[in-house]
Amino acid sequence: PSKWVNRSVDYTSKYGLGYLLSDGSSGVYFNDSTKTVLETEGDKFVYVERKKLPADASASARKPEPVITNHTLAEYPQSLQKKVTLLKHFRNYLIEQQKKSDNERAIIHASDSSMDEMVYLKKWVRTKHAIFFRLSD
Repeated sequence: PSKWVNRSVDYTSKYGLGYLLSDGSSGVYFNDSTKTVLETEGDKFVYVERKKLPADASASARKPEPVITNHTLAEYPQSLQKKVTLLKHFRNYLIEQQKKSDNERAIIHASDSSMDEMVYLKKWVRTKHAIFFRLSD
């Protein structure tokens, strides 16, 4: 894989799961199944939600497609205020934990990747012995 989850924090009892990817980008999979991912360096982030389909849509058209919108930490809709705050908190916490780690793995800094190429966490599942992450790439 080109990118993987280096570190995560499970706060699904209140908000969601935060994660740090191998390229240094970070994101949150919120309890409402929306997602955010913040670029490695800078203030650009994407917000991903599922498009709600009309009830009368055919069965083949019922698979909801993700709606991806681009924002910056300085300019985003007011409706995302809480999620942006949580994204920043999760990122800061995960970076601090990464720095404190005895077996710190080097973060691969991404080259000029476009917002359209930002990888985010699509799904995840925890079992008794492991946690599995499905990324968007």
